[in-house]
Amino acid sequence: MSFYLARKPDKVQQSGVALILVLFLVAIVSLLAVNAGEKTYQLQHRLTMQKQQQAISNEQIALEAFALSQYSVQIRNSNISSSKQAWQQPLTLPFEESHLRVQLMQQPACFNLSSLIGMNVEQLQYSTTLQQLLSLLENLNSPGPLGDLENILKANETLPGSINDINPIEAKQALEESLRVQWSDKDWQKFAPFICYLPSRYSRWNINGFDKTHVPLLKALLLNQLQDSGIEELIDIAQAKGFDSNHSFWQQESLKAMAIPAQLKLQLRVKSEYYWLNTQIRRSHSRLEQWYFLQQQGLTLKRLHRYRT
Repeated sequence: MSFYLARKPDKVQQSGVALILVLFLVAIVSLLAVNAGEKTYQLQHRLTMQKQQQAISNEQIALEAFALSQYSVQIRNSNISSSKQAWQQPLTLPFEESHLRVQLMQQPACFNLSSLIGMNVEQLQYSTTLQQLLSLLENLNSPGPLGDLENILKANETLPGSINDINPIEAKQALEESLRVQWSDKDWQKFAPFICYLPSRYSRWNINGFDKTHVPLLKALLLNQLQDSGIEELIDIAQAKGFDSNHSFWQQESLKAMAIPAQLKLQLRVKSEYYWLNTQIRRSHSRLEQWYFLQQQGLTLKRLHRYRT
């Protein structure tokens, strides 16, 4: 039987093992320190972002209140609503560490499809509103106006709630989803800029809210009784100085010979009832932008809907 005696490690080996252990411990401690540092940084970053978001939220509330108050006064003191008025220009407001921007815009000229809710083709047969919509579809070279009208009326039946609860963005999206079954993208893109859903059954339009892109719409609202050149002349006047009354509009030479239904005269306005407010806040790396759909009610602007982008 053979016996092997274990040799006692020499000092060099012991020193090597000790060094490896020390290096191993140093590596672990360093790793833990780095990990703790990263977690501390992440926590500080998260707290900083939360603080910024809270500050932005507070500023947003204050900015909305400020804008509604200031613009209510300006709208109240304006006899007309046109793109030339100073209150439609964006306003920049530096505030502490934030950059604030606010802008009020009148509701763009559009055909209010809410005026057709609850109606069918038979009920609309002799209405000016129906003739205007059919004229618009004709001006846009729609392939089948009557068929399109039936599709629009059918889509209106699916809208939730009452007319007063109409959400302009959601209602238009619902219409798009419904019409896309029969319409091509090209057809919808031609139609979409000229229509809207407003929380009112009345079809009212501000003549001072039209620009040159709205020629097919204004022509249709006037029942296609004017050529494009005549429509453009009216828009030029509206953009240059604005019509200050219904009378000043209907007294234009190009309109005097027109057969004007009484309902058509009642639709005309020289001042908008609905507006869009855009607010933007930037603070460091955080940003908040919101849109508000407003209605003038009495002496003030009231928020009906808010959209966060």
